[in-house]
Amino acid sequence: MLKDELQEIIKKANLHADRLQAALVKVKTFEISLVEKFSMDQVAYTDMLTQRFASLQDTIGSRIFPRILRLAQEDALTFLDKLHRLEKIHYLSKGSDWWISLRELRNLSTHDYPLEQETAEANLRLLIVRSEELLEYWQELKEKIGGLTSVTQVF
Repeated sequence: MLKDELQEIIKKANLHADRLQAALVKVKTFEISLVEKFSMDQVAYTDMLTQRFASLQDTIGSRIFPRILRLAQEDALTFLDKLHRLEKIHYLSKGSDWWISLRELRNLSTHDYPLEQETAEANLRLLIVRSEELLEYWQELKEKIGGLTSVTQVF
């Protein structure tokens, strides 16, 4: 049952990752310093990047991490405890501080609409870098999950 759940969640995460990658490729071609003058198409791709980043980060953090801990028979009460346990069992190679920074960026990008050009530009540049890191981490995590379970057919 747990492995079947994980398999379905991985499929959703892969969908988010594929769409995040597509948005990232497109947004990286934009002149970021002109963020205030983006066309509607550019805004749509930027929104797609923001939404898929948030969706992938949230799916991993709220749906995949708890299942990894259950499969590894690790107990953790708070989210921070879960992150530390994942670090300890080598499922969070970049560390809990890195994951928390992704979560903060997700919250900032989805709930804050900066009016100042410099802030909007800096946020978008950071989102691009963190999106690349998140996609790289997702590939690593899938490999590790494959070693923990037999759900490798969805990778």
